[in-house]
Amino acid sequence: MKDTKTQRTLNGMFDTILRGSGLPGAVISTVKNTLLRFLAENERGYNADQAQTLIQATQIVPPVGIKIRKFYSGLKGYQINKKIIPHMGYGINNPAYQIAGSLTAATTNVPLDRLVQKSLNLTEILSGDHQWWQNVSLAAGYRPWDINIVDKEKIEAKSIVKEEKKKETEKKKEEKKKEKEQIKIKEGEKKQKQEKKEKKQVTCLKCKLPVVKGGKYCTVHQEVKQNKSGKKTQCTHVKKNNKRCGVMTSAESGLCYYHD
Repeated sequence: MKDTKTQRTLNGMFDTILRGSGLPGAVISTVKNTLLRFLAENERGYNADQAQTLIQATQIVPPVGIKIRKFYSGLKGYQINKKIIPHMGYGINNPAYQIAGSLTAATTNVPLDRLVQKSLNLTEILSGDHQWWQNVSLAAGYRPWDINIVDKEKIEAKSIVKEEKKKETEKKKEEKKKEKEQIKIKEGEKKQKQEKKEKKQVTCLKCKLPVVKGGKYCTVHQEVKQNKSGKKTQCTHVKKNNKRCGVMTSAESGLCYYHD
């Protein structure tokens, strides 16, 4: 981290010298920084965001580059935070305000993004439980995440979104499972019609066992009435060897799916 900060400082000093030398220096500075940004993004692999490289190339005209950067920042902020925005309430820490501020500043000359950031910093100073140096940094204009201030509401909103996503995934899996079951049932019905037509033994929709008389399922898959308690007991059926069936069942009849 120390090396990175040193590099940034030296690079900034070098840019100041280049831009101070006129248009040729500004061009060299822009080309240099664009190449550095490309290499940095390229190292990130699948997470590379080469749009940042293009934005860096526009810095040859700083006013234009700043507006494009703010506009892209607003769009990126929406893309990242769109799911947590509804869970953040109306507090100034809601990303919606920062997105609106960035887009407004990019499309007009109204510095709404600065107003939002200053309001957020002031709120953190007055209501947050921070160390003195963090409050001083906030007053100086540093963003909360620059000085390791964690937004608990944002973390909570992300956990809610994560839970919602988990439930949605489970719901989709369940729907997909039901669709597969419906397809299997339709295929089984076709099979049963063909068996009846050929006067063969009609087999279960879900397996190859014979169906219960007048039904579509075998004794294993046929739905039977369950007892109210849901407690399982040993099947009451006595086999030919005079031994009781060992399968446990919660059917109201007291018989397992083989003997009910």
